Amino acid sequence: MAQPNDNQSAFDRLLKANIARVFNEHVQEGRDLALAELWTEECEMFEADEIFHGRAAISDAVGRLLERLPSGLRFTPVGNAIINHGTALMRWEAGMSGAPATIIGTDIVHVQGDRIDKLYVYLGSGEH
Repeated sequence: MAQPNDNQSAFDRLLKANIARVFNEHVQEGRDLALAELWTEECEMFEADEIFHGRAAISDAVGRLLERLPSGLRFTPVGNAIINHGTALMRWEAGMSGAPATIIGTDIVHVQGDRIDKLYVYLGSGEH
């Protein structure tokens, strides 16, 4: 993969792959494989009330999230990543196919090399 620090499309591919392969993956083994490919070994994910250290903790957190959400709900990127010196912003939404989004959010991501190192999750509801 090209260095995300060097071009917009590589950042965009990385962040969209993270949504598709980590946050939409219900099978832990698939999620773990995606995390190993897309995230650094010492990665961290920050939510408003909790911090997750390492790929296993992030995989477990995503798994618990997916268990609580309705079956069929999908996370979808909104637009393209906006990048600034190794950091990117990606807007996303989640909802059932063909229905308006019920969850909206923004991820702020710090990339190290060609992998996600830190992800800050900002949640909302309704429309962007």
